[in-house]
Amino acid sequence: MSWIQGYNPEWVEDKEAAIELVKSYSRKWIGNTISSSYVGWFSPDNEWDENLPIVLIIGDVQYEICWQKFDSLAITSKQINLYHCICSGELTPYKRNYHEAINKCLEKEIVSVELGMSSMTLEGKVLPMINSIDFHLVGGFLTIYNALDENGLSNEPANV
Repeated sequence: MSWIQGYNPEWVEDKEAAIELVKSYSRKWIGNTISSSYVGWFSPDNEWDENLPIVLIIGDVQYEICWQKFDSLAITSKQINLYHCICSGELTPYKRNYHEAINKCLEKEIVSVELGMSSMTLEGKVLPMINSIDFHLVGGFLTIYNALDENGLSNEPANV
C-alpha cells in the first residue's frame, strides 16, 4: 500500500501484536457509532477497489483499515486524503457510503471489537492466522476481513 501518497501503515502479522493493536483502537471506538464510510473506487470497472484501505468515520475521527497478504493488518488514522487521494501517481476517488455492508451499520453503537482468527494446516502443522476485525454493534455486525490479499466486508462474522 506504499503506492498511496501519505499512507504509511505499520503492518502487523504477529497474533499478539494484532490483538494489542485492535485492543488499543477498540478503546476509542466502543460506545461510538460509525457515522460514515469511504471506499476507494476503481473507475474503469465502476466498483469499489478491494485493495485500498476501508475508511470508517468513528466518533468524528477517520480510521483506515486494510489487509494484505495472508494475515497482515494495518489500522491507521487520518493518513489518506479522501478528497485528493493519489494512488500509483493517479487521482483515485474515495466514495462516501458506497458499500451496502457498511451502510447497514451506520449510526449503530459499537459494543465491542474483536480480532478474528482462523487457521490453516501446512506440512502437518496448524498455523494460526489473524483474518478479521469484528465490530459487534447494537442491532448489527460488521466484519472487515482478509479476502486473500484484499479487503472483504460482511455483516456476518468471518469465523462462523
